[in-house]
Amino acid sequence: MAITKQDCLVLLENINKELGIDVKEIQKKALLEKTVSLDVIDFINKNRPLEVSEFYEKLRKSHNEKKSVLYKNIVKSDEIEEPKDIAITLSSLGLQILLFAKQLKNQQMFLKQARYDELTKCLYHYSTTYDLIPSIQLLRLYKMDLKAFEYLKKKEEA
Repeated sequence: MAITKQDCLVLLENINKELGIDVKEIQKKALLEKTVSLDVIDFINKNRPLEVSEFYEKLRKSHNEKKSVLYKNIVKSDEIEEPKDIAITLSSLGLQILLFAKQLKNQQMFLKQARYDELTKCLYHYSTTYDLIPSIQLLRLYKMDLKAFEYLKKKEEA
C-alpha cells in the first residue's frame, strides 16, 4: 500500500488526540514492523476512515451500479489484451483520483495514498518510451490495494 509507516504514526497520533483512543499497542506494532501491516491499516480505518479506502469503495459501488468499468479494468488488469487499454485505465483512474481529491480537506495525503505521483510518472514514461511494464506493475499494485481494502471491509462486516 502507498500508506507509509510515517503516515500510520501520524494518523494514530491524531486518533489518540482527537478521539481519545489509546493507541500505544498499535503504535508499537507499527514501529516494530518493517512494512505497514493490514492490522495497523484496519485499526486506523475503523477509527478514522481513510479517504483512499472510501475512494476504492466508491469505485466498487460505481461498478456494481453499472456506471463504470474502471473497477473491472483494475481487477482484471492481468487480462487486458490491448496495450493502449492499460494506459487508458491508468488515465481514467488518475482523473477519478483527482475528482475525488477535489472534495477532500487533506488532498495531499489522499493523492499520496492513492499513488497519484506514481501514476503520472508511469503515464509520462509510457508517453515517451511506449514501455508499458511500469504501468502494468502499477496496475497490479492498485489491484492489490483495492483487494486489501475489500478484505478489511468484509472482515469488519463479519
